[in-house]
Amino acid sequence: MKWSAAFAVALALSVAAPAYAVQSSGCDTPSGYVSLNTLADLPPVLQERFQGFEMPDGTVKDASSTPPSEGIASIWHRGRRWILEEIVNGDIVSHTDILAFYVSHDGKTAEPLPPMGTRYCVAVREYARML
Repeated sequence: MKWSAAFAVALALSVAAPAYAVQSSGCDTPSGYVSLNTLADLPPVLQERFQGFEMPDGTVKDASSTPPSEGIASIWHRGRRWILEEIVNGDIVSHTDILAFYVSHDGKTAEPLPPMGTRYCVAVREYARML
């Protein structure tokens, strides 16, 4: 009886307070880029676009009580060039997108680059070469 009560408490705690972590695919920081971790590190236009996403440092700004379904696992930056690794968690599967942006001088507009049909780390290196 004591065993089943302890199990029930442990199960209730694990359901009540799940841990969600954004896991990177492990891509290296592209040559000449800096790796960043917080929403505040992004220019204003990207802060607005990714508000509510979990960041690499584990913070979620303005998140609701539900677990985040999207997160940024990696942020790389060089000048006005930004590459982000976005993790999207679905009900059954998760996937990773590599996003790249060219941000204006004032940080108020960002031009997204078209998606690459390659594997994650290859896309990071290709975007780094393009930008």
